Amino acid sequence: MPAADISARVLTAPRTLETQQFARPELSEHDALLEVAATGLCGSDLASYLGEKKHGGPVILGHEVVGRIAEIGSAAAQLWGVGAGDRVAVEEAIPCMSCPLCRSGDQRLCARSGIRYGYTSVGTAPSLWGGFAQYMYLHPRTQLHPVPDSVSDELATLYIPLSNGLAWMRDAADVRPGERVAVFGPGQHGLASALAAQRLGAAEVVVVGTGQDSGRLALARELGCHTVTAGTEDVERGVLAALGGNPDVVLDMTPRSAQPVEAGIRLAAPRGRVLWGGMKRGAAQPLVDTDLVVQKELTVRGLWGRSSWAVPAAFAWLAADPRPARLCERTYGLGELDRAFGDALGEGRDPAALHAAVTVN
Repeated sequence: MPAADISARVLTAPRTLETQQFARPELSEHDALLEVAATGLCGSDLASYLGEKKHGGPVILGHEVVGRIAEIGSAAAQLWGVGAGDRVAVEEAIPCMSCPLCRSGDQRLCARSGIRYGYTSVGTAPSLWGGFAQYMYLHPRTQLHPVPDSVSDELATLYIPLSNGLAWMRDAADVRPGERVAVFGPGQHGLASALAAQRLGAAEVVVVGTGQDSGRLALARELGCHTVTAGTEDVERGVLAALGGNPDVVLDMTPRSAQPVEAGIRLAAPRGRVLWGGMKRGAAQPLVDTDLVVQKELTVRGLWGRSSWAVPAAFAWLAADPRPARLCERTYGLGELDRAFGDALGEGRDPAALHAAVTVN
């Protein structure tokens, strides 16, 4: 039997993380083992930590994972084009690769396999399905991407918010040069999407937050965006004034809030695109004016992950442009994971970071 020599932080109950030991998996020629270098802390991790997501048992969280191949089977090495020692980033979805969604390139939406990094319980062998551990198992259907040498482990954990922003603004919003974009929610995904809209040629971008987001809104202004602060000014008037007209694209990335969904429908320009990515998790039930959707011929679309093209595009962006790196504001060690969650929830000694990386090995 393999020795129990891999340490991981396991969520065993809401707000309860325990350090547990796991056996090193016995690999076949089709799979691999990743030595984790760093993992990003995501808003969905916070939802799991608070007990708002169900995992079917204790779970190793962390799905924004960067590391080096520690061991790899010969068939996996040939399929993925990587070898031991190579640094890679891992997409969280583990698709079946045989259903119509997977065959059409929408494998991020596949639910057939039932396995997902940072989500699957440790009760599913070989247990190591999350990035808050020394090592993570790589399933034969894992989607990997090389990480450029010029990008540090910590900054590389931005690949998911940056790739989501790129895919959402290009594929879902179809942002065109000269258009106006409004983003509700100045979190890591909101600001990454604002930067992506600028990268695609948007003429004006406004980011909407609250008084508690003053630091993030200040960063948005430094990055070339207009800002509106809800609670101190009329949001809809502020958005129109900042953009000089109605937005062609409205993105809602706010958690648990109905008002941005409702305001976005009212604000969007005729033939505009309205995107919803902020999970409400039952805390809000927006009242959408469907007559406006009809009369303005709006396109309304939900967002879930990204197409795989956007991950290497995000790394190329990180390597060439210093601005996205400013989204990564803090680094913790794996032994500080409890503190990282407390800070992210606004309960710690430090304010919540826009994006935090957890270094492991």
